[in-house]
Amino acid sequence: MLFAVCIMMASCTTASYVSNYQSFVDKTEMNSHRYTLNDWAKSIHKFKKYGVTDFMNKQRRMTGEQRGEVLKLDARYVGILIRENAIQGYSLIKDLRSLAPDMLEEILKGGHIFGIPNDIHRR
Repeated sequence: MLFAVCIMMASCTTASYVSNYQSFVDKTEMNSHRYTLNDWAKSIHKFKKYGVTDFMNKQRRMTGEQRGEVLKLDARYVGILIRENAIQGYSLIKDLRSLAPDMLEEILKGGHIFGIPNDIHRR
């Protein structure tokens, strides 16, 4: 019984993480056209928290479907950065290359779906 409760709590925690991350990406997409450099700096800081730090801490408790959703959100966010030509986006991609190379590889593989050019890793 206690094990079942722990499993339910972990799935609620990971589900709320995915939901909060999706809300963040949705809000970024809606408002990105009017972001200042300072807004982008804050947004990218938040992205690193959701997309890298929190993901690394929670991924073992996540289902395959949840991990896939997070990768889609990562790709969508990077696509927004590139579409809005946010200068900080290119340094973020370099950071991801060193912090989470496997994640960046997955984003770039599926990124064309989200408008990320296939040659972004060469920039």
